Amino acid sequence: MIEVLGYVALGVGVGVVSSFLGVGGGVILVAVLVAVADFGQQEAQATALAFMVPTATIGVLSTRRHGLGDLRASAVLGASGAAAAVGGALVALALPADTLRDLFAAFVGILGLTMLLRPAPREEPAEEPA
Repeated sequence: MIEVLGYVALGVGVGVVSSFLGVGGGVILVAVLVAVADFGQQEAQATALAFMVPTATIGVLSTRRHGLGDLRASAVLGASGAAAAVGGALVALALPADTLRDLFAAFVGILGLTMLLRPAPREEPAEEPA
């Protein structure tokens, strides 16, 4: 029961943070599962992939109510990403867990540094729906 409550708390926390930051939650969840919950890298990634389906769906519905998101781009990105995910999953399963963990950490670190060093584009605030 305590394990289930811990997963509920983690799910709530990741859901809030992922919606706030605009990510599917996978990056956050993988990092937390590996660092805190003693999951292996492959197990954490598989768990995060399954976690993202309902959280991303709700996030899309919430942001679409405000007129945000490009549905055409999303459809193309989603279809091509789904097709490529098969190969990515096979590579992830073939790599040693330590190597996969190091690649994941480097990827997140490089993205973070790129975002910090690159000027943010100027955005207009979203309008409230009528």
